[in-house]
Amino acid sequence: MGGVSTTNLVGFTYEAIATGRIQQLKLAMDAVIAAELQFMVPIIKSLLVVFVVRQFTLTWTGNMTVERFIGSSVRAAVIVFLIIHSGTFVQYVRDPVFDKIPQAVSSTILSASGVPTSSGNTIAQQFDKVSVASDSVTALIIAKQTGWAVASLVNYASASFANFAVQFLLAGIAGIWLLGQGLLAIILCFGPLLLGFELFDRTRGWVDQWLGKLVGMTCFGIGTSILLSIQMAGEQALLKTVESNLPSSGPQAVAALMRVGCNVLLDLFTMASLPLICAVGSGVAASLAAPSALVALRAASAGSAGVRAMASGGRAAAAGGAGGRAANTASKA
Repeated sequence: MGGVSTTNLVGFTYEAIATGRIQQLKLAMDAVIAAELQFMVPIIKSLLVVFVVRQFTLTWTGNMTVERFIGSSVRAAVIVFLIIHSGTFVQYVRDPVFDKIPQAVSSTILSASGVPTSSGNTIAQQFDKVSVASDSVTALIIAKQTGWAVASLVNYASASFANFAVQFLLAGIAGIWLLGQGLLAIILCFGPLLLGFELFDRTRGWVDQWLGKLVGMTCFGIGTSILLSIQMAGEQALLKTVESNLPSSGPQAVAALMRVGCNVLLDLFTMASLPLICAVGSGVAASLAAPSALVALRAASAGSAGVRAMASGGRAAAAGGAGGRAANTASKA
């Protein structure tokens, strides 16, 4: 499997799709955040003047302790640092939360599992490797089917449908991952607009709610990296074992590929359930469970349709073979 091209039989790579999608999200976030900062900087400067005068007055009149004055001043300095300085929010908030931390977690887990990684989107690369490995096993099964015998045709169709199920379920898992990335991008765009409200006690709750949503989606992103790294490493190991020990019997080889399909189906349902356990800080991550479940059910339905078609074709071919044998027996009689 190591020498197989990274382009699968469908003609695309998950890395190309994910890289393009994430790049589009980053460009959109850059544009939105830049517009927000241009709009918010004059307002923040005015609010900061009001804040400093208020805090100093309260401290001077004895209505605020020096410790609280120092604490609020430090908080204001952090907010000003994140908003007024160009690129600070992107460098210290957007980039680490959106991709740097999840990618680092994924690379660490994959390296510990003995899976080689390279520069680029390490998560998407693993989708490509699993997809190509499934194509490779299918090609080996088909290569062993020679002639136009009924059994060969059944094995050919069965292997093709089983591979179709694996590929469709894999696409469903990738869809849930990219859906979460899009929602995280939207939440990050609210940051520059809301951080200024952290200055005042009455509006600080709005920032707390945003932080809760950000924490929840960050946990989902990190959880996704952990889960996908474990799943993709496991699928690659299983496919490598299947390819190395592929049975000579066509039906047994197809059954081995179907086992991979069952594992990917379980991975899909696990991925769809992940938002429910990542609802940390707020329920925003849990709200992703509904669209994730829809994607999972659609992918599972399409995959099972392929399996049903495979089974129907096998039964029809078997019936045709039995009918042919019966006709030969009758003609001989």
